[in-house]
Amino acid sequence: MPRYSYNVVLNRAGTREVIQRFDAHTFSGAPAEFARAMLLDYLAVRPELAAAFVNVNVWDSDKDGVGSPSLIIAQFSIFDLDEGPFPKKQVQVGHYTYYIVSAGYDDFPDDAVLGEQGTDVVSGTPYGLVVPGAGPALKIRTGHPWGWITLDLEALQAEPARDLDAWNAVEQATLRPMGPLQATHWNTEPADGVGDLADLVAARYITIRVSARGRDSETPADHNKNPRRVPFEHHRVQAWPTNGPAPRVVMKRDATTRYWESRS
Repeated sequence: MPRYSYNVVLNRAGTREVIQRFDAHTFSGAPAEFARAMLLDYLAVRPELAAAFVNVNVWDSDKDGVGSPSLIIAQFSIFDLDEGPFPKKQVQVGHYTYYIVSAGYDDFPDDAVLGEQGTDVVSGTPYGLVVPGAGPALKIRTGHPWGWITLDLEALQAEPARDLDAWNAVEQATLRPMGPLQATHWNTEPADGVGDLADLVAARYITIRVSARGRDSETPADHNKNPRRVPFEHHRVQAWPTNGPAPRVVMKRDATTRYWESRS
């Protein structure tokens, strides 16, 4: 019978709490089923957390590396308890983050900027909206630490016109893909229903322009209304082939950009 280890990550009112359960737990079902069961057990003990963000991460107890983010085999959060169907074009953000990444690229161990020991994670980088990685991935920063945003993906063949008036923040950077590009949730799980950038797979380099609005808005006080998947922000990602790498370009700043740029 499978044996799992897990932790519970709780974020409420700006406070993060981690409860480790790294001893082996025998469970007859799949890892995702175990994660769901542990989340429900935890919420039964602490029902006041139904309005907070609570996530369960699961590891295989019989393999080395329990506790490493790159070896998580299942996750289940309080958002996964919501009943569908859900609107399309939504991405779940966590730690102020979602990604544009080449399929098959694992940024956790491999990316010197975005990885778990990367410069953006360990020391912080002064980027406001787009954080260029060392590999074929970009981190995109949101104004809200947890929740949902709406996202439009546009695969183009040439640089589009700049429409800055419709957005609060606009930046772009380039990456060199190693496969079809896709948007992922904060945990690097592919974001279904937002479209893809697979048509650009043959390009040697790709420019990614990110436009965002709503990052400076206050998070609604009542998180417990149904559905929880009410987006706080709207983002657009436009991508097109380019001849070579180029530095990050800031076209428009919002207050969130200025905050991140002030950090070192």
